[in-house]
Amino acid sequence: PAFRKRLTDSLAEWARLDEGGVVHVVDWGETPRPWIATEFVDRRLPSQGRLTPVEGLEHARTLTRALVEIHRHGIVHGGIDPQAVGYPPNTLDGVVEPMLDDVGLLPVYRRYVDTGEFLDVRYAAPEAIDSQYGRIDHASDIYQLGMVCYRALTGRPPFDTVEEIERRVCQEQPSAPTDQNPDLPAGI
Repeated sequence: PAFRKRLTDSLAEWARLDEGGVVHVVDWGETPRPWIATEFVDRRLPSQGRLTPVEGLEHARTLTRALVEIHRHGIVHGGIDPQAVGYPPNTLDGVVEPMLDDVGLLPVYRRYVDTGEFLDVRYAAPEAIDSQYGRIDHASDIYQLGMVCYRALTGRPPFDTVEEIERRVCQEQPSAPTDQNPDLPAGI
């Protein structure tokens, strides 16, 4: 009962968002069990490969605006990784902007299942790996968005192997994006 209540509350919060850069909820309901229907997303960030510096920065800007709006509504996404970045089918003008998907669901699921089932831990904030670093909140989203932007700009995750993730995420920083993609401006 507690899981169902938290999940339906999260679905209702996501459904209230009407922001660019966020996957739109078409409909949702509570019975026979919680369900959601969203606009169609046919690709995810990993299928994009390494974006050009201009594309990567535009993606970062679009996703950052979306996250600001999510936070402005008091919602913590909690699960930003490359799979949470979706793209609608191509439009007539050819412009396809990224959108954040699965808004607010991971904070509900993580109480009942292993976070690694729904979040690629290579992009996880330290508190998503170990609660000794605090609770998942808006700062966690900002960290995870930064890791996703790193992926968009370099074509690879900030950390390589699952075995080293916990140690490195909690104690080190990834190499500079410009080390991975020398075409990027130095300020990145």
